[in-house]
Formats: sequence, structure tokens, C-alpha cells
Amino acid sequence: MATLDMSGTDLGRSAASVTNPASTTRKNVNAAGYTVWADITSATISGKLFNVELVRNNESEFLAFTIITALQDGVATGTTVSFNTSDNGLMKLFNGGHLPNGRRMTAVGQIKEVRSHYVNKDGVIVPLKRPQIAMKGVTLQLGAKPASANKAN
Repeated sequence: MATLDMSGTDLGRSAASVTNPASTTRKNVNAAGYTVWADITSATISGKLFNVELVRNNESEFLAFTIITALQDGVATGTTVSFNTSDNGLMKLFNGGHLPNGRRMTAVGQIKEVRSHYVNKDGVIVPLKRPQIAMKGVTLQLGAKPASANKAN
């Protein structure tokens, strides 16, 4: 079991060592006993639309977006960012054909999950071709369409 050494802080010292600095009694805090809360309140990721599809689930429908971006220069495969939305304005744009692949966009929301590997059916850990980031509570800012889409309209 891993422990978090906080012995150099007042939190990690016993009550006796805090009231009596001459005391050398120190305790470690077990990090496994603490609840971890998200520290990222929002993330902004810009990229190009990689895929968008309409998903129907029982009585509801939503758009499943995937954006592709490079988190650093020189990465050829990029990273995919996925999120879902049922925003009426985006639904109208999608139905009108105004969300072509390659359209620039910026997603602002919370990071829900980051994956770089998966476990295959044989139990072997396999790296993904592209790392994946899943977001929630996304506000989408649309940018320019690719030149090929502008010529088609």
C-alpha cells in the first residue's frame, strides 16, 4: 500500500509535535483513505472536426463529436477529443450539412477521462493509435470550414 509522506508539514505531524516542536514523533498519511476531487475546472482544446454522428437512444437523440488535435508540435497521429451534445443549434447545423469533417472548432469543458491504452480480449495491454480525451459539459465554438466544404456550398 502506498502512503503519502506529509511528515514535513503540520498536517503530517502528531498533535504532540505541533504543540511541542522538540518532539520527533511523525506520522505518514495514507493517501488511499482520501477522496480525490477533480482539480481541473475547465479545459480549452482547439482542433479540427474528425467525426460527428447523430445518435438515437430511446426517445432522445444527441450528436457525438470527435475532434482531432495535436497536443504538441510534430506528433503525426494527434489526439482525439470526444463529447456529446444535444444543443439545438448544433443539431440544425448538422442537419443542414454545415459540420463537415475538417471544420475548425474549440471545445471548452471538463476533462472526464484520458486513455492511451486498452486491454484486448486476450488481456494484453495495447497502446491506442491516438490517445483519447473524453470531455463533459462542453461549449463548442465553431471556426472556419475546410476550403473543400466552402467550394461545395
